[in-house]
Amino acid sequence: ATLSFTADAPRAGTHALWLRMMIPDGSSTRMTVTVNGAAREVRVTSMIGFSDWESEAQANTKLFAHYGEARRFPAWYRVPGLELPAGASTIAISAGAGARFDAALALPQTPTVDRAAMNLLMTWNFAPWLLPM
Repeated sequence: ATLSFTADAPRAGTHALWLRMMIPDGSSTRMTVTVNGAAREVRVTSMIGFSDWESEAQANTKLFAHYGEARRFPAWYRVPGLELPAGASTIAISAGAGARFDAALALPQTPTVDRAAMNLLMTWNFAPWLLPM
């Protein structure tokens, strides 16, 4: 699957890409993120806590280990370290076989915005069938 969109950053800086994805068992965990023509290979991972939150080679999601059906529902994944200039940038995401995504956000990468996004976006992981986007 491939998704391409234009992000309009009000000022230049480091951004995190947030993707709402579903990666069923047996699906590829590899994807490519391209910003203004520059591609980066990324591996999708789940984490408990924030053990490798800033790795630019990973798209992390918060794993709720007590829910055995975690991969049956979409989750939000964060890809850090996108350097965007002020104004329009083209972002393309190409996911491997079996992976599906339906939403993407580019947000400023700051501790405050990251924590707010994690808290807000992850609420859909608890009961996505009750709170569709």
